[in-house]
Amino acid sequence: MTYSSPYCMQLALELFPPPSFAELLSQGHVTTIAVEASPRLRCGWRAVIDAKTGLRRLTVPAFLESAPREVKSALIDWALLPVKARGQVPRRRKKNLERLVFDYIASTGIETRNRSTFDPCRYSTKGIIYDLAEVFDSLNSRFFNNTVISYMRWGRHPLRSYQTTRRGPRGERCNLITIGAMYNRPDVPRYAIEGIMHHEMLHIAVPPLVAGARNIIHGPQFKQKERLFPHYRAWIEWEKIQCKRIARRV
Repeated sequence: MTYSSPYCMQLALELFPPPSFAELLSQGHVTTIAVEASPRLRCGWRAVIDAKTGLRRLTVPAFLESAPREVKSALIDWALLPVKARGQVPRRRKKNLERLVFDYIASTGIETRNRSTFDPCRYSTKGIIYDLAEVFDSLNSRFFNNTVISYMRWGRHPLRSYQTTRRGPRGERCNLITIGAMYNRPDVPRYAIEGIMHHEMLHIAVPPLVAGARNIIHGPQFKQKERLFPHYRAWIEWEKIQCKRIARRV
């Protein structure tokens, strides 16, 4: 494969209309990939590999059909990267390609994301036994010096508890903690609901560890602080037993 793109170059205004994806593939003699523009995609893109033929299909937002050569070349290079690339060099190259494309998208001023309809008032923190807001406030005072700010809600899936970031009603960034339904039962001990809440709060208080091109979420500092929770071991053992019980019923 001799195809390459100058994805590290600074973007410049072109005197003539940029080449299409098809023209770039033809110029680079690339026959293992096809590009499809989707009006439904607003920001991201994806590549799918046919297991039988090995051909790749790159789907991009429709507005990127008018993107400069460098941006289209970066997307093609991204789609041609090995599926299971090992080592930091391929990951770094992938990040560089993605950064170039996202920088271009940001420079266009195009509204690339749907406006979030996240409304904190929609979610009730009160459960069968525990109120998530009360548990959160108690842990925040005892372990975080009241520095963690987040909304919280009960999740529908029994096993999935997670922390994410959303856009609030005024467009502001806000944290949201979701606690799995397995914790919303009458037989759940206090240390268990505190254990999972403490874990998700740590994701806000302790930023990911950046190692090369990777973000390590459960880094050494995270694990060290997690073990400061007095009932950490009891919570872990309780969760293992409950997860196994739920898995047997599914």
